[in-house]
Amino acid sequence: MIRRVYRITKTRNVHDLSGAGAAKFGGRWHPKGTYVLYAASSAALAMLEWLAHANTGSIDESYSLSTILIPEQGIDKLPLTVLPLHWKKVPGPAALADIGKKLAADGKFLGIEVPSVLVPYDYSLVINAQHPLMKEVIVDVVKEIYPDRRLIAGQTK
Repeated sequence: MIRRVYRITKTRNVHDLSGAGAAKFGGRWHPKGTYVLYAASSAALAMLEWLAHANTGSIDESYSLSTILIPEQGIDKLPLTVLPLHWKKVPGPAALADIGKKLAADGKFLGIEVPSVLVPYDYSLVINAQHPLMKEVIVDVVKEIYPDRRLIAGQTK
């Protein structure tokens, strides 16, 4: 069985599934040096997540929304009940980054569903870019997007 997830990236990077960008910086669900990809369960959530990280210069670059097909059997789910009390804090607690580090290190799962901080009843997917099942991950549909300037603080034109 195949699952569809969604990702917004700079258009020039839309087919890059290496996780190298995430490894450079680290994030809520992975430490620096860990090769992962982030995807969302819906196109709308992908846009919200993108907006949460966008800066005022981002709107002028070319971005695309991609639909990615991933094998369902390689996905685990992290329930809200196992998260630390302040898991939504910015920046996220170190315990959350340890989840992505463990995902990459043990190689048991291709990805793990994690609750979205923005919409906790929806989920994001942290994908282990170095997992053997990555060879089955497909960038299926790519559409250039043009975010409305009103969605980014300070942008009115």
